[in-house]
Amino acid sequence: QPIRERLGLDEYDLSSCLDPDEVPRLESIGGRSFLVWKSPEKTTIADAIEMNVRSVGVVLQGDRLGFVAASGAISFGDREYQGVRNTRDVLLRFLLNSIRHYVSHLRTIKQLSTSLERKIMTSMENHHLLQMFALSESLIYYVNSIDSNGVLLTKLRASAPQLGFDAPQLQLLDDIVLENEQAVRQARIYSSVLGGLMDARGTIVNNNMNVLLKNLTLINIVFLPL
Repeated sequence: QPIRERLGLDEYDLSSCLDPDEVPRLESIGGRSFLVWKSPEKTTIADAIEMNVRSVGVVLQGDRLGFVAASGAISFGDREYQGVRNTRDVLLRFLLNSIRHYVSHLRTIKQLSTSLERKIMTSMENHHLLQMFALSESLIYYVNSIDSNGVLLTKLRASAPQLGFDAPQLQLLDDIVLENEQAVRQARIYSSVLGGLMDARGTIVNNNMNVLLKNLTLINIVFLPL
């Protein structure tokens, strides 16, 4: 309750921060801005590949900035936030680092896809193919989240002067918009390529199984008379 009061969050805003399926949005009323931003969660790579997206609520009011998320810590490392002057700088660095986090995950997805492709070429099991399906599903969520964040960034850029952003911050915000556009294009390309090759890779698994059955049949033909 004290956190809600300090940040001015009502029940609906708090639920939006904790809902992973919430759509990114920006609301500015009376000098207070509330954002819902989609951020990638920490990657889990084991038997199952999980690359999920979470909602992060951000409240900007004067010299006060608050973050609300259902899970996971928000990093404020010295390197990423070096040279910040005020809360608006912190907000912009958070948005930029989140986009770069997406890009690093996209590189990881590409590397995993290449590795799984090699394994599928020689495997006759569905395990690696299911991992490929999980990667494809993650990419779909990533494309949707990055694209939705782009809509929020457009609104933020349009209202930035009224929110007190100065010239250097506006320039950084323009760079953030560009990086987000590049990230969504990259995610769409990976999603298109991965989705287009799923059927072919499934056919490879079936073909490997057919080759195995053919070899077993030849062995039976040779040894059955004996």
